[in-house]
Amino acid sequence: MIGGDGGVREVPVPAGVGEIASLAPVSGAGRPVWLVLGADGTIGRWDMAAGVFEPVAATTLATESDREPWTGHRCRRRLHASGDGMFAAVVNDYGRYGR
Repeated sequence: MIGGDGGVREVPVPAGVGEIASLAPVSGAGRPVWLVLGADGTIGRWDMAAGVFEPVAATTLATESDREPWTGHRCRRRLHASGDGMFAAVVNDYGRYGR
């Protein structure tokens, strides 16, 4: 938690992030840091404590809009990352494709 008070607080999204498709937590030397997948395919590192967003990669992935929901789950893009943030994968959860 930012501030260490154990509570939940709202944190503004920095300029440049845009619409968020998915988030993945990564280590940040005791600070809350996330990898962010934007709706436009941009992957960035967001240091929440500093309020800094830095684009680090971009990806394209087929949307699979023709897929029917499976057991109530809709196909959507998801970002998975290693704990240190050095490796990431973008996949269609309940779909067929990934990068």
